Amino acid sequence: MQNEKLRTIFNDAKVLKQELVNYFTHCETNKEIPTKLGMLIYLDITESTIRTWKQKKRNTFLQQINWAHSQIEHLNLQRYLTSNANTSSWYLERAYVNKYHLSTKIDIKSNDNVAPIAISLENKGKNKC
Repeated sequence: MQNEKLRTIFNDAKVLKQELVNYFTHCETNKEIPTKLGMLIYLDITESTIRTWKQKKRNTFLQQINWAHSQIEHLNLQRYLTSNANTSSWYLERAYVNKYHLSTKIDIKSNDNVAPIAISLENKGKNKC
């Protein structure tokens, strides 16, 4: 059954898209957080499969995978933006460090260990967003 599913995915981008939609439904139903690795496991493919698609110029397949990656990024971003500020800044700095040239700025107001420490994100790039 699994081999038949794989053959169908490898031959039809619409089937791949439906399997990706099924993955997000599976995550929602089972209260799992969608991830790129989870998607690969669900589809029973590897990163080398995606590299093969790139080499063979299977653009319709890559469009589906890129769509899924965007969905995963969006869902995880929403999850972190609704959590507390420290978790959000930690995640955003690591997830988007190259995209937005982010770095953490830690501002310690005094040496008495009583004043709060301010942590903020700064855009160190030339093209600030």
